Amino acid sequence: MRKSTLISFVILLVFTARLVSYAADIPKSLWADIDAFGAYYAAGNDEGIYSEGCKIISVMEAQPESQTRTEMLAGKYYQVAQAAEALELYDEAVRCYLKYIPYGEIMGETDGVIFARKKAKLLAGRLKVFFKDYSFSRPVIYYGAKFEPEEGVLFGSVYDKDSRVNGYDKEKIKEFYRKVNSANLVYLEFGDDIEAYGRYDRFFGEIKNSGATVMFAWNTALFLPDIEEYSGYIKNTIDYLGNTGVNIILRFSNEMNVAPNGDNPSEYIRAFRYVADVAHTKSNIAVCWAPNDISALDRGFKEYYPGDEYVDWIGVSLYMNRFFKGVPNPDAKQQDIDDTYFLCGDYADPTLRVSDIVEFMRAEDIKKPLAITECGTPQKTNFTEDCLKWGTAHIGKLYGELVRNYPQIKLICYFNIERKDESQRYQLYDCPQLTEEYIRAVSDDIFLDSAERQIGFCYNPVISDSISSETLEVSASAYYPHTDYGMVTYFIDGIYAGGSAVAPYNCVLDLSGLSEGSHILKVNYAQDGKELLVKEYGFNCIKPINVILNGEKLVFTDVAPFIVDGRTLVPLRAIFEALGAEIEWNDEAKTVTSKGRGATVSFTIGSPELIRNGEVIVLDVPSQIYESRTVVPVRAIAESFGAKVSWIAESRTVDIISE
Repeated sequence: MRKSTLISFVILLVFTARLVSYAADIPKSLWADIDAFGAYYAAGNDEGIYSEGCKIISVMEAQPESQTRTEMLAGKYYQVAQAAEALELYDEAVRCYLKYIPYGEIMGETDGVIFARKKAKLLAGRLKVFFKDYSFSRPVIYYGAKFEPEEGVLFGSVYDKDSRVNGYDKEKIKEFYRKVNSANLVYLEFGDDIEAYGRYDRFFGEIKNSGATVMFAWNTALFLPDIEEYSGYIKNTIDYLGNTGVNIILRFSNEMNVAPNGDNPSEYIRAFRYVADVAHTKSNIAVCWAPNDISALDRGFKEYYPGDEYVDWIGVSLYMNRFFKGVPNPDAKQQDIDDTYFLCGDYADPTLRVSDIVEFMRAEDIKKPLAITECGTPQKTNFTEDCLKWGTAHIGKLYGELVRNYPQIKLICYFNIERKDESQRYQLYDCPQLTEEYIRAVSDDIFLDSAERQIGFCYNPVISDSISSETLEVSASAYYPHTDYGMVTYFIDGIYAGGSAVAPYNCVLDLSGLSEGSHILKVNYAQDGKELLVKEYGFNCIKPINVILNGEKLVFTDVAPFIVDGRTLVPLRAIFEALGAEIEWNDEAKTVTSKGRGATVSFTIGSPELIRNGEVIVLDVPSQIYESRTVVPVRAIAESFGAKVSWIAESRTVDIISE
């Protein structure tokens, strides 16, 4: 069925009515093509529309600028784009939508331009591959905001509507969700007295015991032009939060870009600033400004932003919906319009949904951590539509792909609540299948079970030129228009190496059998056996170096051993600790002093000299900094402590015998 919309039909009618007036500006050779185009359009023949439309565009692009040329190209680019989309020629559809936009702007076709911008983004396929990087060769994004983790993502949910938990006791949460949360989502409606409800004393007591950070959602139904009249209530509530002993990220008056609390932007900003000023008097409260991820057409992020000095975190609500308003639209054209504007159905990709707020932050140079303050994928709707297969498939995209594409995301909370007055049902607690997928998704080590934990890796979209490990941990972010259940497959030198149909498509690739030298990693995204997207990466395989101490293999978690000028270098701390030597570090002089096994050894980073019990030993290769880690020549260090060292070339092994 054609996916053209009412907008394109109107464009056709308007332009057709003007053809007679502007006939002199149209080459006579085009009239036959214009007639043919009209016939194809009336018949809904997308192939004919595309073919004849491209001919008309080619001729009109070469004509001198005129009103007729502008109108003709606006109409034809738009209609050809829609035909190309229907024919699944998505790259061509994107090109034509982008070509239409400047002509549409001249014509004042505001709705058409907005729609075209959306389509150009939604019809562009994406396949991005990530490599688990323990060396942090990709810089970690860290802004130093209050309660922002340097590495990893705070995660959690709301549990007071889950009758099994009925609060935030970490042991109960772990019993049913298997992992201790590092964040909890707690709600309070503006105007409600937090001290009048005893449950909040219990909630914060349980959260304090768990050590979790709180995303405190202080919701407002309407905008507050009279904010000063609530001064006592605001102060009392924030005093209460300040006395909890819990780290709190206060999300005040969210989703203003789609709700009545944003009816007056200037009053909204004034109210937000008022509350932020009070909140910032408490050392345990940070402030989060959180619009909806998709704005109403007449509301942008910028007109509601209170200013950097009032905001510690940026947040968004992000819900994945199979059906707009919870039910399929029998009108396929309107369904496509709704899905396009509101990123539902086949366009419900979380990476695309978050892109608008990320682009806004980049344009305004806002350097703050990003939080997904509440999110969910549906198990069903109030109209009895079953979304479970779709919802479970999208949990991995929501949690796995999102944090890989946007490392500035430092917190994500799931909306584990059933709202009977809303069309979508996102709750986990009564849906084992959705819960299992959620548990699988947050089991990724990037989701912190403690705000203090360092994860020791990042997801890097750039593969190292040289790989010396025996395995390569890969994952992917994949999107293709009108595709919900794709599969990512990995090939090395054309040979199948692994694959997954569950986002983020994790796979551990075995490199142990590869020869040293150049190799090609090919990544394929397909659905129902049809290849949709392909990426290729070249890398150089270097056989890993093993270090054996008294018969046991040493494990290096930060930097793998490597060779420089014939000498094997290993991380400093790991080898000294393995040899039982103590380390003293002089940061100012960049000097290491170590004692053990009857020897005192010292050296300066970068110097070719090592001093052992007063004797100067000249090193072939000095200690040095590599990928932010200090590495040292293993033979020189081991022998300094009386060990015997040999090199086994066949297995690339450093064999150390220390008595």
